[in-house]
Amino acid sequence: MRSAKIEFPNPVLAPDRDDYVNCSFETSFSPDDIKITEDKIAIPIRYDLQCKSISNLIADNKARVAIIVRSTPTSYSKPFRFPQSQKDMIINIPKFNVADSLELSGIVIATQAITNFSSVEFNQLYFANTTFSLRKGDILAQGTSQVIYLDDSELEKPISSIFLVRKVKDQKESIIPDFSGEKIDVNVAEELHDLYYTFTKKGNYRVRRYINAAIIFPVLIEAIARIREFYELKIEDGSDHRRWFRAIEKKASENNIDLSDYQESYIEVANLLLGDIALDALKNFKDIFDDEMDSGESF
Repeated sequence: MRSAKIEFPNPVLAPDRDDYVNCSFETSFSPDDIKITEDKIAIPIRYDLQCKSISNLIADNKARVAIIVRSTPTSYSKPFRFPQSQKDMIINIPKFNVADSLELSGIVIATQAITNFSSVEFNQLYFANTTFSLRKGDILAQGTSQVIYLDDSELEKPISSIFLVRKVKDQKESIIPDFSGEKIDVNVAEELHDLYYTFTKKGNYRVRRYINAAIIFPVLIEAIARIREFYELKIEDGSDHRRWFRAIEKKASENNIDLSDYQESYIEVANLLLGDIALDALKNFKDIFDDEMDSGESF
């Protein structure tokens, strides 16, 4: 357990903490339901809270569930609060106020000062017979952050990414792509996702290009292989109507490549569609390495 005394003044319900027992809080959305217009991104989102003591605070209007949406490159950060009696809503994000990625973080916050807060759902090993004084704005619960990547790994700029990197708990394989939806779900193991998220969030453009070369590049190669299989085997499963399928075909066509009759290297096509990402990523890595050496630091 992380120390609540160090990080928070009160117990917090979160996936990586054990301040509460038999409780959970998560937010979720379906990539296929995201609507993009000329000026905004509309994301239907919902939350699921299984915790009687925190739910009671929300019902009494002493706490509220919110989604914090951030786009680090543009310094965009805005909270969207769920209506008190609703567990779903649509958040509208100005399309041209964001870039590279959107991070969605669900939280429950106190909307007023609360004295003598206690709960039978507290982990009694740590908080037996303990009460807390909550301030307005204190965090009561946090969900797992979800990231929609919108950077140069996208094939449809500037916003409508066809890739969605997801963390899958207990997944043994490092990467399992899912091509069944409108977007390509890149399901990754927990450790890989956490490293990917850390570098793409905190790193600069050069770091993100290198990391995306490692994650997105091989998935795109498989997507191209599936397109070729679709045409070669004359598969009738509706794949050609999916957004990711159309986006890849469109970008290939813009580069004078007809995937319906393409017989050359899939690697070459994927590299081309991602802006010569192999060379670009290694050049960026070299620049980072040179910068570190010049500063006297080392890896």
